[in-house]
Amino acid sequence: MLQMPFQMRARKGVSFWVRTKEDLGIIFEVFIGEVYTSHLSIHPHDTVIDIGGHEGIFSLYAASRQAVVYTYEPDPYNFEWLQKNKKLNPSLDIRAQQYACFEKSGKKNLFLREKSSRGGNSFFIHDVHHESILVQCTTLEDIIQTHEIAKVHFLKIDCEGSEFSILRTLPDAIFEKIFQIAVEVHSGPAFGDGSVHEIIQILESHGFFIQAHIFLTDEFSIIQATKKSI
Repeated sequence: MLQMPFQMRARKGVSFWVRTKEDLGIIFEVFIGEVYTSHLSIHPHDTVIDIGGHEGIFSLYAASRQAVVYTYEPDPYNFEWLQKNKKLNPSLDIRAQQYACFEKSGKKNLFLREKSSRGGNSFFIHDVHHESILVQCTTLEDIIQTHEIAKVHFLKIDCEGSEFSILRTLPDAIFEKIFQIAVEVHSGPAFGDGSVHEIIQILESHGFFIQAHIFLTDEFSIIQATKKSI
């Protein structure tokens, strides 16, 4: 039996630290199941933004396709492992920042899960959380403006309920810069009053076409959407 944490290497030459079985599941979902990319694409020199970077699995996936990846992860524990995964793959262009993405900048309490892999940290408290930490938040608009990004070829959002506040408040001018989106939608009372239907409406109202709707559980699903012109 493998003792965790351990290092593993994928066929595409990407190396990871694996802390728990949950990490293995995420690696499988991203690299084999392609839950964020099955109906979308990432090309060399694309600009990718990863909101909710966790330990960097999707960022490694995108960067292995020679994209430039801006990764945002607020939890110090996850961010430490994200940096370790970056060091295992020095040729990949991942630009990581220890921030949460929300509707406004400032500090906010992030509720943490008990499991050591710390997936599922959220600004919305429910029964899997056991403590909170204060984290620094930024906005998607600030991210794009700070890095002077003219075109976001791929935006991935997986931030445990904050997707609603991010997309509801995103200015039209910023939406115009984004050409593909994969968003994990967290619906149900624990995450506020948002719904998958609302996310679809927001995206379609900004010129996106829904390419895939992948149901993960009763409360979680992933929407993949793109504009006609990329």
